[in-house]
Amino acid sequence: MKQLLKKKIVWDFKKENQLLFFENTHTVCEESRCPNRKECSDNYTVTFLIGGDKCTRNCGFCHVKTGKPLPIKEINEKETDIIIKAAQKLNSKYVVLTSVTRDDDEEGLALYFADLTRKLKEEGFLVEVLIPDFHGDMKYLNIILESRPNVIAHNIETIESLSKKIRPQASYNTSLQTLSYLKNNEYNLVIKSGFMIGLGENMNQIKQVLRNLSDTKIDILTVGQYLQPSKNQLEVKKYYTDEDFFYIKNSAEMMSFKTVYCGYFVRSSYNAFNAYKNTINYKKN
Repeated sequence: MKQLLKKKIVWDFKKENQLLFFENTHTVCEESRCPNRKECSDNYTVTFLIGGDKCTRNCGFCHVKTGKPLPIKEINEKETDIIIKAAQKLNSKYVVLTSVTRDDDEEGLALYFADLTRKLKEEGFLVEVLIPDFHGDMKYLNIILESRPNVIAHNIETIESLSKKIRPQASYNTSLQTLSYLKNNEYNLVIKSGFMIGLGENMNQIKQVLRNLSDTKIDILTVGQYLQPSKNQLEVKKYYTDEDFFYIKNSAEMMSFKTVYCGYFVRSSYNAFNAYKNTINYKKN
């Protein structure tokens, strides 16, 4: 921990592919090797990865390291102030927070999401949180709901038949139940989910995921091409065409979603502020 805290802030958007690297704070942009990380950094947009850089789960598509993470309290005491200062320096109106999964301390992670959300909102930021499933435990989901982020996202990631292989410690049905519970909240929050294609599914299975997500009445949907982050993750089974993505988007827009982002490089947090604004405008109309 002491070694981490000795790192100095590095903040230079002029360097190609430069992102935020500073003491004990991580970005999902870099940890997960997001293909949009250069574009987003050029637009002073970043998704902060909280809870450390080690995940307690081992999903086949994800580049984030698996291991035993530091205690959450040891991380968040220093990280909270740094994230707020970083967001202020970005002059951003919209902050996205996501996390590694912390099955070792789900309550601690939920409380951390909620505390950081409240503090960011007090500073005038709009906040989106991309959360793990918390095993569908209402107690932990309520902690996050009560902090009233502007958007709560939870990704279903893939089709039902591939879910066990691709994210063995998660559950397709638990994700659907989590989204349904979040959507039926008393605060009228915007709820979001997304999944990847290219892992071995077919178009009928994709449309089934769309129907399942539509049944939860979530507001925002994202669908993007899976790209192998490194040789250690699952291989791509299929690269979809622009025509395929157009067909999927058109199919989704005929359902209950208010905003649909569908394309080769689309990821959950990509263009997140515009997705939120589009959804709010839709609700007003």
